[in-house]
Amino acid sequence: MNWTTSKIVTLVIATSILTSICNGLLMKRTLQRSPGGFMAQQGLSVAARRGMGRFMAQQSQGATGQQGMSSGEYVMTLQQYPPTDPQALTNLENKVKERQGTKETVGEITVDLNPYINCKLTDPLADQPDEKDHTLADFPPGLNTYGGVPFDVEGIVQLNGPSIEVGTKQWPSEVKGIAIGHPFKKLHLLHGAFNIVAPGSHITFAKLIFHYADGSQEELNLNGGTHTLRCVDASIPQELSMVPSPQTELAWLGTNPYLKQNNPSACLHLYRTTLDNPKPDKQVTTIDYVSTMFNPGPFMVGLTIE
Repeated sequence: MNWTTSKIVTLVIATSILTSICNGLLMKRTLQRSPGGFMAQQGLSVAARRGMGRFMAQQSQGATGQQGMSSGEYVMTLQQYPPTDPQALTNLENKVKERQGTKETVGEITVDLNPYINCKLTDPLADQPDEKDHTLADFPPGLNTYGGVPFDVEGIVQLNGPSIEVGTKQWPSEVKGIAIGHPFKKLHLLHGAFNIVAPGSHITFAKLIFHYADGSQEELNLNGGTHTLRCVDASIPQELSMVPSPQTELAWLGTNPYLKQNNPSACLHLYRTTLDNPKPDKQVTTIDYVSTMFNPGPFMVGLTIE
């Protein structure tokens, strides 16, 4: 191979690598800006600054064709889901309620999340922080069973994500030092996430970091499609069949006045996920709850160890 041929081969390889990198960045940007329960189409328009990750957005124009918002603002549209079959929805609701009446754990300990709560059940949810009627107010607080596991729910531990970087409320990207102080075999999580795109890709949207008394630590990933689907979704989520049972199951579904008025075919969903402790014989002192900052805005409302 002469010098000219070698130079050409090197150039081709370099071009191929550069193209792959650009395609990867473009795909990530597309995923972050693609809808996971929201899209730009006919329906409810919601003005939002920053945080385009939860919508496909267009610059707003008024009736006269002039810009209706200042620079950096966009018109966002709540996805209108098709009507749900009433009998199918009733069957799903009955199944979920039946599981709420069945306790399957033994020797469980509900973790006190009160010191870490940064959003009340009656506060606007993070995906629509300006809508006062968009809340989890219908979720019953206190000690109740969901997906076969007791949880003590008093509020929401909300983490940040590109899809919820809107409004004046700023959410943390991580909540560190959730006190545990026990060895355990299983961790049960009652949680959700906004705007998960491509659940079948099982993208990691959050992590749980276990800190042990001996100074070691372990990380457990939370993935879309494996550990939860979208919190705001069609009443019967299209991807519900992909959720791996019994590790994860739909544990609660409800609604609120905002969804009833603007999208009656949508529901709020919370999932129960069970994870094995990699070191069940060692005492876990604390757990960190960390967002990967890849699109969804993850949150949890209950944590139980067994």
